Amino acid sequence: MRGIMNISLSQRTEQTVRIFFIESRKGKILENLPQKVETMEEAVEDYRSTLRPEASSYGRTILVDGEYIGDVWCYCMNREKSPGAMLGFCIFNESCWSKGIATQAVMMFLNEVRKKFGIHSFGAFVYADHPASNRVLEKNGFHFRDEFNDEGRQTRYYQRQFRT
Repeated sequence: MRGIMNISLSQRTEQTVRIFFIESRKGKILENLPQKVETMEEAVEDYRSTLRPEASSYGRTILVDGEYIGDVWCYCMNREKSPGAMLGFCIFNESCWSKGIATQAVMMFLNEVRKKFGIHSFGAFVYADHPASNRVLEKNGFHFRDEFNDEGRQTRYYQRQFRT
């Protein structure tokens, strides 16, 4: 990946969910991304629940020059609360790390969620010893709020509030 990259967000599909499930269980990603589901079937069912009208989560795939390289998502969405949603993101293609792709994809996604769902405050948890994820949040205007031990691993909580 060199030069100017076309970064875009696209629809999640059952196929991309299956790819993400496999890719998110490899090496450094597995070490740095808490796993909500344990089986492919759970991942697909979780995705299907996002398609329901009452869904409280929403996600998009991250593409670079048309290639699927990761996901960005919100969960616990409720615009009446603060934060109105929790943010998660993962670039599983290692050749795309440290190139500003996650930073730009998160910015695009936050703008989309604000417009589509009227949510203006976001929270995010990241491991303290994963500086790249911390930087993505900070570059997107998130502010460090707290650090705590979560099952033996230092975890940081960040928040971002947009003006309405």
